Amino acid sequence: MDQLKYKCAVTFGRFNIPHSGHVELVQQMLNCAEYADVHLSGSDRNTDYDIRLLLFRHICRMAGVDLSRVRFYNSLSVTEAMIFSVDIAPFNEVVLVLGSDQINMGYSISKTYDTAFVINSRSTSSTEKRYFLDNCEFEEDMLPHFQGDEFALTLSLILRKDELIRNL
Repeated sequence: MDQLKYKCAVTFGRFNIPHSGHVELVQQMLNCAEYADVHLSGSDRNTDYDIRLLLFRHICRMAGVDLSRVRFYNSLSVTEAMIFSVDIAPFNEVVLVLGSDQINMGYSISKTYDTAFVINSRSTSSTEKRYFLDNCEFEEDMLPHFQGDEFALTLSLILRKDELIRNL
């Protein structure tokens, strides 16, 4: 018997350097729901929103994610994201999907908004990507960590430089 899907899966995060683990998060969201609302933090503490979005959409497309079922939003907070997605989802039928590093926040938010909560286990991390971006001398040494995708690598390098500048 097939399990019924939620109408909407919601996530919120900084996604300062989108990577394959974030793509897996979106794929899990689409396994749980008819469509996914991905809210990228719009805080000034984050890297450039437009470049993050471009990279995120690109790596999703390259992984075969059905982008017609994914909506990206610039949201200032997880509260703003949840209010927006719960309000527009048919019958307020929402499931929150967050990475395993956000378990406590997930339980709290799902309780506040009376939604289900699913934990996405980590397969890679932004910290790992930063390590390769910071420590490899040559771009060709970094390419395997970006599945040979030069465009994704270039955008990741731009975002990492932006991140380092903002942290000064």
